[in-house]
Amino acid sequence: MKHAVITGASGFIGQAVCRTMLQHGWSVTGLVRRTPANPLPAIRYAAFDLDKEMPQETITAITYADVVIHLAYIAEAPRQLERNVEGAKRLLRAAEVAKIQKRIFISSFSASADAVSAYGKQKFQIEQLFLRKGDVSLRLGFVLGRGGGLFDRTLRFLQKSPVIPLIDGGKQPVQVLLVTDLARIIEFVAENEVPSLISVASRDAFTFRQFYELLSEKLGLKRTFVPVPFFCVYPVAWFAAKVGLRLPINTDNLVGLRRARFRDVSSDIEVFPFPLPDAATALRSLEL
Repeated sequence: MKHAVITGASGFIGQAVCRTMLQHGWSVTGLVRRTPANPLPAIRYAAFDLDKEMPQETITAITYADVVIHLAYIAEAPRQLERNVEGAKRLLRAAEVAKIQKRIFISSFSASADAVSAYGKQKFQIEQLFLRKGDVSLRLGFVLGRGGGLFDRTLRFLQKSPVIPLIDGGKQPVQVLLVTDLARIIEFVAENEVPSLISVASRDAFTFRQFYELLSEKLGLKRTFVPVPFFCVYPVAWFAAKVGLRLPINTDNLVGLRRARFRDVSSDIEVFPFPLPDAATALRSLEL
């Protein structure tokens, strides 16, 4: 039986990937800091913390696995960039010892050599570690699905706030991807030879204003959208972080959002044997 090792297996995307791998006949070892309160059936969980070297018993459990899929991520923490990059190095050292041949990294549209956000910088730096023959980095658009992540935070914000600020008018493009489609893509990449760097999202894009308007309509909510200059919102997000107030968007999100650009993914996603829905179809298909 094929064996997949998945870091961040208890997270929003990780759980979806675990389920899909199981459905396609894989055995799955989920690498987590602690066993989840509601573990998925048939998943073997093993200890792994990005801040620490992998325990020998975990290395033994994953030895000769077919693929390692790196999803784990330290968010909104001191030294976030350095800890994520060093954690990826620890994972890859352990994968070498465990003789795992294929390695997949889940990256982001934010990743680039000239990224300004800490998130984009660390994603790009980790991509540079996944350069061995057969390694694949998937750069993702905005992932849609329930169970956690930025999308769930966006929904909660829309449900609670009658007034929605639109950074610089909400004109930035957002290309989306259903988490269920992402899980299928990752399983396909684990099974097949594909290019080493693939951007994955809908071919078309919403503006953020359109995205929020359609989400509000789908939720049956009437919301007032107010354009707000970046320089007004950034200090508020900075102060909220200082006092421990959790907002749906932080300063790093804001910096990355300001740099958002449309990407032509048509040639990239042609490698997959199944179509990806356009942005509106993907959003309409979600059960909220």
